[in-house]
Parts: sequence; structure tokens; C-alpha cells
Amino acid sequence: MAKQRLYSFLCAASLGTFLEFFDLALYSFASALIAKNFFPATDPNVAILATWGIFAVSYIMRPLGALWFGYLADVISSRLAMVISMSLMAVATTAIGCLPGYASIGIWAPIILLLLRIVQSIAVSPEYNLPSVFIKNNAWCSKHFGLVSSISACVTGLAMMSASWVMSKLLAQHALEQVPEYIWRTPFIVAGILVGTIGIYLRWNLDDSLTQQRPKTVPVKLVLLKQGKDFLTATLIAGYIGCMSYALFSFLIYQLQQVRNMTPGEALQILGAGTFLPAIFSLVAGYLSDKFPRKYLMLLSALVMGLSGYYLFTLLPEASINLIKIHTCLMLAALGFFAGSFPGFLAELFAQEYRYTGAFLAYNLGMSWIGGISPLLFIQVTKLNPILPAMIILSYSILIGLFVMRPLVTFRSKYNMINEGS
Repeated sequence: MAKQRLYSFLCAASLGTFLEFFDLALYSFASALIAKNFFPATDPNVAILATWGIFAVSYIMRPLGALWFGYLADVISSRLAMVISMSLMAVATTAIGCLPGYASIGIWAPIILLLLRIVQSIAVSPEYNLPSVFIKNNAWCSKHFGLVSSISACVTGLAMMSASWVMSKLLAQHALEQVPEYIWRTPFIVAGILVGTIGIYLRWNLDDSLTQQRPKTVPVKLVLLKQGKDFLTATLIAGYIGCMSYALFSFLIYQLQQVRNMTPGEALQILGAGTFLPAIFSLVAGYLSDKFPRKYLMLLSALVMGLSGYYLFTLLPEASINLIKIHTCLMLAALGFFAGSFPGFLAELFAQEYRYTGAFLAYNLGMSWIGGISPLLFIQVTKLNPILPAMIILSYSILIGLFVMRPLVTFRSKYNMINEGS
């Protein structure tokens, strides 16, 4: 019976994670088209910056969603938190696909787009960490916790791969100026309605009766006072994952079009050569994290990511297509390996009484306030010096490598040992 409940939960939770990152990738891959449709056509550079500005501003709201959903899941019901999150995400994703452009409703187009992105950002805040925290709270799969918790990262990779494949197929035959609106709108509408409906149904019928007794209050100050250093570590690592993800799935696509004069479809085909790698390597990392300390797995993948990213963005203007593909694949594989270790690390890091709040808030602060602004940052610093994005990627990778190796970092929190008797 416990296994049946576990499988049901993983299916329901994974659909939400899939929709979150599928939409994120769609927005990234279609950023040039969104800029063209939702902003004035007078200055394309201003339009693309505004598009990524909306992306960054909406992501700043994610910590608010993390606070609310963390409290809701810790104190009231994780099932209710999951249903509300999925409902908001499905409605907002569908609405973006249906939203009229600037030519039809003028300034209201970017304003409504911003509001919908804010709703999405609030809705997705609990998704990535729900499976690992839920499983940890219910003491399921203790021997294979790393592998099972890595499913979130695997689903993330599958969502990115699916979005890349869909958009590359839809855009393959069209130059940017000739892409019909229905081409890029259709995936938003179909994903929002189909995945959203199935996900809401599964989550509504989820049995979360095994959840342990909930505390009366889950104040954020407990996270900061009891585990402030752990919280800072988790936030910086989450920001690193976000920064590397957007460097690949957003900035690389943009640079290939700008520097190499590729069409959107051609740029997506470069990335598509290795989009299956994060899904595979996240499961490999999850399996290995049950046998070896996670900090060594994360250190190895951070070094590979940093070096590959440095060479990729340094050599991008002149490198051969095959060399670009090789470094892109290396980064994608290392990203999956790093991300596959992270959900289990985050769930084990915080004490059970405030685990949802701690995990949700740390993840979303890092992903939004660090990762969410990275595409805009990369575009801006490129104007100062084209090599600066490569230097940022390498420096951040070295910083994370040093940080996770510090003795101060506890990959199995002393508070879990005390509270759970482990």
C-alpha cells in the first residue's frame, strides 16, 4: 500500500514539475518571438531586454510563493498546496498562449504578460522540492532516498528536452520574422490545458494521510536562527543551478542567434543535441548519492560545468558547430549530475518541523534572485566585454566548489539527527 501511495504521489508531483520547466523553457526559447509580439517594434534590442526584464521581475516574486506554500504544506495540507499550485500554473500558462499582442491591445499586452508571469512564479515555487520533502517527511525509501528524490531533476530535464524538441520542430522552417503566432502559442495552450487538467485530478485524489503530525506554527525565523548557515548554503547552490540552466537554455540560444546569425530553429537544434543528458545524469547522480557523499558529486560536476561553460562562451563566435555541441553537451550532463544530487541534499538539510518552508524558500530565493536575473545580466555584461559571461560562469563554479567542500556545510543536518533519531 505504501508503494502504491508513493507511485501515485510521484506521478502527481512530477506533472507539476514538468509543466513548470516546460513553460520556463518555452518562454526562453520563444523569447525573441514574445519580444516581437508583446512590445513595440521600434527597437528589437529594447524589446528583448524588456522580455527578459519581465522574466526577472516575475521571478523576484517566487520567494513570496515559497513562504505561503511552505506554511500551507507544513501546517495545513501538502495536498492542498499541490492542488492550488498546479491550478494557478495551468491557468497562467494557458492564458499566456491566448494573450493578444501589442498590436491588438497596446501597452496592456506587456502589463498582462508581467502579471501572468508573476502568477506562474508564485505557483511554481513549491514544485521542485515537493517530492523529496514529502518522501523524507514520511520516511519512504530511506535506502534509495537519493535516487527517488532525483526524479524531480530528471523530470526537469525531460521538460526542457520536450520544450526544445517541440519548439525546434515548430520553428525549423521559419525565419524569426516569418513565424506565425499560432506556432509558438500552441505549446503554451496545449500544455496548460492537458498537463494541468491531468495534474489537478491526480493531486486532488492524492492520499497524504501518512504525513506526520503538523506543527501549529512554522515561523521563518526558526529556519534563519537555527540553520542560518545551512540556509545560505542552499540558497547559493540553488542560485548556481538557476544561473547555469539559464545560461544554457536562454542565453546560449540568444547568443547563437546574435553572434552566429542562426534562426531560432537552428539554435534550438544545437541545444537539442544534448537535452536528454540532464534527465539521464540526474538519475545517475541520485543513484550514486546513496553510496557516496553528495558534496563530492557536486564538486565534480561544478568543475566540469565551469570549465565547459568558460570554453563554450569564449569560443562561441569562431568555434565549429561540432565543438559548440560538445561543450554544450558537457555542460548539460554536468548540470543534470549536479541537480540530481540537490533535491535530496535540500530535504535532508532542514529539520522536519519547518522542512517545507526552509527548502521552498532557499530554493526559490536562489533560483529567482540569482538565477532569474542571470539572462538579463549576461546580455548586459556582453555589451561591456563578450568574455564576461564566460568569466561569471567559471567564477561561480569555483565558488560553489569551494563552498560545498567547507566543513561548515552539513549534508545531513544535525537537527535531523536530533529530531528524527538518525
